[in-house]
Parts: sequence; structure tokens; C-alpha cells
Amino acid sequence: VANNVPPLADKQANSEGTLSAFNVSDGKLLWKVTTPRPPNNAPAIGKIRKDGGLTVVQPIGQQVMQGAPTDVYAYDADTGDVQWVFNGPKQKGILQAGDLEGLSVR
Repeated sequence: VANNVPPLADKQANSEGTLSAFNVSDGKLLWKVTTPRPPNNAPAIGKIRKDGGLTVVQPIGQQVMQGAPTDVYAYDADTGDVQWVFNGPKQKGILQAGDLEGLSVR
């Protein structure tokens, strides 16, 4: 997972990102896709249907940017093909929902 933007660069809400899959046995690249916005968290991998194979579920969207779109993409774990997209709401505050709650005790 990479957001393709150097850490100190001026981040844009619609900067592209990259999601890659590697073989755990030999480390070889299996597939690599360009995401329309930066991935913003670790992906979840598992079965989302009883009859299907594994799916990589990846939230995308520039964090810490009020008004930035936040979406969730699902990719086929074997091929990297997009299975579905959930177009979520725009980020209301400077942090994602749930990030501020409990911050003072962490």
C-alpha cells in the first residue's frame, strides 16, 4: 500500500496511490494496481461470499483533509481486478470518524 506522495509534499485529495500483492513464499509481485486516491489504511483480506475466493478490501482517500472523499474498494485477491466500490461520504472533520474519540487517553 502506497500513497505515491512523499511525506512532506503538498497532499491532494485526488492523488493516486498503489496497492500491490506479493507471494508470501518467495516475495514475488503478483499484481499491482493504481488506486484513484491514496490507500489510507491496511487492507482486510478474506472471503466476502460463501462461493467466492479471497477479496482484498481497501479504504482509500487522503486522511487529515477535510472534505476529501472516502471510499472502499474491493479487489480480487488473485488478479487485482476491482470487484466493487463503495463511494462513501466526504470527510467531515480533520480526522476520520472515530479517530478523535479516546485520543486523550491513548
